[in-house]
Formats: sequence, C-alpha cells, structure tokens
Amino acid sequence: MSDAGEGTKGIERFWAAWPDLRPQLDAAIAAKDYGDLPDRITALVQAIHPRLEWELGKGEEAEHGFTVSAAGITAHRHLSEAWRDDAPAADATWEFHSARRPQRGWTMEIGGVSVDAADVRVELEIDESTERVHVGLHHPSFSEVSEDLMGTITFLTLDHWLGEDAVERWLGGITPMRRLPDRGARGLETLDRMLRWLEAEATGERWAMMRGTIDGAETFAVVNRALKPIEHLGKTLRVEMVLGFVETNDAGFPTRAEAERLDALEDAMLAVDGYAHFGRFTIAGERRVVGYVRPELAEPGGALRARFEAARERHPQRVQRLETFDDPGWEKLRAFR
Repeated sequence: MSDAGEGTKGIERFWAAWPDLRPQLDAAIAAKDYGDLPDRITALVQAIHPRLEWELGKGEEAEHGFTVSAAGITAHRHLSEAWRDDAPAADATWEFHSARRPQRGWTMEIGGVSVDAADVRVELEIDESTERVHVGLHHPSFSEVSEDLMGTITFLTLDHWLGEDAVERWLGGITPMRRLPDRGARGLETLDRMLRWLEAEATGERWAMMRGTIDGAETFAVVNRALKPIEHLGKTLRVEMVLGFVETNDAGFPTRAEAERLDALEDAMLAVDGYAHFGRFTIAGERRVVGYVRPELAEPGGALRARFEAARERHPQRVQRLETFDDPGWEKLRAFR
C-alpha cells in the first residue's frame, strides 16, 4: 500500500482515538504526570508516518496546542496537513497545528543540553537567486556534543525561533558550526531582520536559464529557482507535458519561430488555477514543461488534463503526452535550489 494510503488510515485511527485521549491528556497536564501517554501518542502519530513528530505547547487562542510536524521533510508535509484538516474544531482547551510555530524567550532541553535562544549565534548569507538565506548556527555546547546532536539542536532551534513554515519558506542551506566564526556571527534577532527585508523584496519568481546534459543529452532549461513547496501545500503530483517540434534547426532544436509557437501553446495550456509552474527543459526532439498540482487536477475530467487534451486535439504534432509522477518532496526541484 502507498504511503498516502497508510497515512490516511493512520489519520483515521488517530482521530478515532482522540475522544479517549483528550480527557487523559487534560488530566495528565493538570497533574504533570503523563505515564505512558507519550508512548501511546507517538505510536498513533508514527502510524501516519514513522518520520512525523508531535509536541504539546501553549495554544494561540486555546489553552493548549497539539502539533504534528513533518520535521522539515517536504515529502511528509501533506500528511501533517491532512491530520490537521481532519481535526475537530478548536475550542477553549485544544487547537491543532500542522507545523511548529514560532516561540520566543525559550530555553529547551535537547539531548541533555540546555539551549537558551540568547546564547545562539548565526552567520547569514542572502541568496537572491532563490530568495533564501543560508544559515550557519553555533551554540556553546557544540564544542562537546556529537555531530548528530549538533544537527538536532540547530534545526529545532530554528524551527522554534522562526516557526517551521518560515524555515521552509526562507532558509536555504543550514549548517551547524562547531566553532564560533571569527566575524559575522550575530544573535537570532539579526535573522529576524534579514527575513523581514527578504519578505518585502521577494517576488516568488527568479527565473534562471541553464545549459547542461541530462542522461547524456544536451539540455537547455529555464526554471524558477524561487518556487517553494510551502506556498503550494497539497500539490504532490509532478506533471510533465511533452511537446514535439515541427520545425527544427540542424541540431534538432526548435527554430525561433517554432519556439515562439510552443511558448504560446504552453501559456494557453498552463492557464489553470492551481498549477505551480517550475519550468521547461528542451532537448533535441522534445520540450518538457514541468509543474506541480493537486492530483485531481491531472485526473480525467480535471482542469489541467482537459486543457492538455484540447490542445492535443488542435495540435497533434506538437502536443504529445502528459506524464505524471507522485512527487510530494518536489525532488525535481532540489537540484536547482
């Protein structure tokens, strides 16, 4: 069975158990005695997917918040979203979240290490080509702890300072730094200021033209390096529309006039609400137009499928086939970040 199928069953089991879990959690929080509840909740959450994490915290409007997190793994975020979507309505006591929320003024115990946000230092570099910030992070404990614990402290610190969604949206490379750099290290507040600037300047579109080889074939690509999965939650299906050429040059690539016709055809096919356009890849003989959608958009009767079929009927030589790939982690995008 697919991860999606198992996840759906796990979500159903979790919410079926919630009416019994809720009063037990209420009592455990009041008594500060959780017994075996954490283990039972962990089993329910990991039945959705083994890599999901959960935590309790103060609610934004309710007294308590229950969070199920994909722990920064894009491929699993649709599962935490589906869990939250199926949650009961929030009330005065409980609310539910699909990602860690920002918190300030905290001290965390992680792997036996006390981490105070005031002791953290960061080294920052803006990458305007992807509209992200690369972050190096140092904590005084890093001179003694293992590489794995350094990584855990780094990612949890950023998740709790910025919130998981902001980490996904604005951070690029994240590097734990064992030594404090000689210059350029600042407190976490500097990261806040940089992200406010980046948010004000960001367009969501940073197109790059590239030339290289894919599977040994010369390839020309035009891709949007600022396209971000967090802006398109639920779009787990990668669609690739394959277009052929009627007029080519000696190298097998489309002539200028042919390329202009393909561009117009491509624009018409992609004018569909809910389509996230990543870019196009041109090799001798074909052009692949790549984007992400919710699965139903490409199913028979879906808006994207309908536009593609209509275009193929009008232009059978140019519009060849629509290929789909289950890609919740947006793996196609990773090589271009």
